[in-house]
Amino acid sequence: MVASRDVALAQRTVEAHWEADLSAEARERSRTVIDLDAEENACPACGAKFQTAAGRCGECGLRFG
Repeated sequence: MVASRDVALAQRTVEAHWEADLSAEARERSRTVIDLDAEENACPACGAKFQTAAGRCGECGLRFG
């Protein structure tokens, strides 16, 4: 919880820590948009290709849908 006047600073601080903990590849994957109508997608967590109909990444198990 932060005071409303400190929200912008708190957000920048959290984002800085988040970015410092991820590799450039992981940051790029985190911006992935999953198209649930597409036949195949790339998992934003591990980057593996998976069949969207499966509802989860076969590599890391992240659920979608």
